[in-house]
Amino acid sequence: MVMAKANTIYEVKENINLNGKNIAVGKNCLLKFNGGSLRNGTIIGSNTKIERVNNGIFDKIHFKGSWSVPEISSDMWKSLNYPNSLQDVFALLNGDVQNKVVLKKYGYYYQLAAGPKGGILNIADNTELIVNGDVVLRPNSYNGYELIRVTRCTNIKIHGKGSISGDRLNHDYTSTKGSHEYGHCFVFRGAHNVDISGITLKNFTGDALCLMDNCSNFKIHDMIIKDCRRCGVSIRADHDVVIDNCTFSGIVNDKYNQPSAAVDIEPVVECKVFNISIKNCRFYNNARGISSAAKNYYGGRYKKGDKILIEKRKYLNLDIANCEFKNSTYTSFISPFGWDRLTITDCTFYNGRQEDIRVAYTMSCIVKNCKTTSDNNRASRARSFISNFYENRNVRVVNCNGDNIKRVFSDNKNCQMKNSVFKL
Repeated sequence: MVMAKANTIYEVKENINLNGKNIAVGKNCLLKFNGGSLRNGTIIGSNTKIERVNNGIFDKIHFKGSWSVPEISSDMWKSLNYPNSLQDVFALLNGDVQNKVVLKKYGYYYQLAAGPKGGILNIADNTELIVNGDVVLRPNSYNGYELIRVTRCTNIKIHGKGSISGDRLNHDYTSTKGSHEYGHCFVFRGAHNVDISGITLKNFTGDALCLMDNCSNFKIHDMIIKDCRRCGVSIRADHDVVIDNCTFSGIVNDKYNQPSAAVDIEPVVECKVFNISIKNCRFYNNARGISSAAKNYYGGRYKKGDKILIEKRKYLNLDIANCEFKNSTYTSFISPFGWDRLTITDCTFYNGRQEDIRVAYTMSCIVKNCKTTSDNNRASRARSFISNFYENRNVRVVNCNGDNIKRVFSDNKNCQMKNSVFKL
């Protein structure tokens, strides 16, 4: 089959087997499917368009080159049950085109981890990804992987009623050395104007969502994120991020390797993180709820120089509002360190393992209209509402109440309480 002539309409009326061959399409051509299909080969596009009247036009067809296909739907393929089939779907993306990718609700989309480096699936600029089916990562032995990577892209919308599942339960943790905590679902590097909602992310050996390298204008909402070993959402060097109406549960590492937090803000030295809003969310049975800390803090005492590391970081404006926290399995529900302008309002805390809130090196913190309670048999020996240590400047508790705690503050230094009642 030859399609080398430029600016040509090639009509496919029959089912054609390419027998493993590579077919190069001329520039600016249209592949028009009228009852036919292509299978078993590779097509190399050159700003190639696709038009179809029937489903199932591809069967084990791989794509290279450039394509101009505004809507890419899973029903264009006869079947997507072969290894790494979704790479063929994503290969039609083009950042210069307003793409919509639809993974329809029937069946499962099985995806193999292609390797420990690089994204398995890569999203381009101006892409809308609709996940209504269930994407399942097949088990692997890699210390880290990135199922879906979004790098330096803008205008990304990801939503749907389906799910994406990792291999936590069947992962091979022994064949490859390492902590195996870097098997992530989505990794966003320097991505801007991103909206992700609706879908369920679960069972990853690392993070469900990992943001790094100065992502901004980012909204995560109306999602269920559960049963990941490392984090639900990790935020490393980003700003203007909103997490709204999400449920986080079961974010617990088998051996409590850190951070094991539903939301973890973990930037490297000298980076900036600001304008983070977490609201209307539910946190159930996680090792930690919301945390941010120095590089050397997790799992032990502060080491020499940690204070300097925190002061060099620029944490500004963390707002946690109208959230519900239940059954911390390891330590604090909220442990934000090194922030200026930290507000925690209208939150409820139930059955904290130790303190509900732990703050350190915080320039200003207000906790307002919050409530805490605990079952008697779950209360820690010295459970505090707030653990206040390591040079906080201004911690205020206003209109809060609670019961079954041992003390309000672990240390009263630089702390104030107003219109609040606690039963000790």
